[in-house]
Amino acid sequence: MSRFGEYVRTKRIEKRLLLRQLSASLSVDPAYLSKIERGEKNCNKILVKKIAAALEVNLEELTIIWLIDSLTELERNEPLARKAIMEFIRI
Repeated sequence: MSRFGEYVRTKRIEKRLLLRQLSASLSVDPAYLSKIERGEKNCNKILVKKIAAALEVNLEELTIIWLIDSLTELERNEPLARKAIMEFIRI
């Protein structure tokens, strides 16, 4: 499970929302949201904003968690990603 997905699932449960209720408020398929929660699918920044609003969580915090997962995924799948990130940090 991704940190982002785990966070979304935890907050959804804390708000006592069913997966289908949250997915309906986000206008996404419940199966897609389930895959996001399990870390099997990524989402875009627009959906991150919608999730933050629907769950009433801090957008900046949620975006940072999403970015960490995105960078981790990139590093895992792209051999030069770490080198590129380190080069970027030096700028």
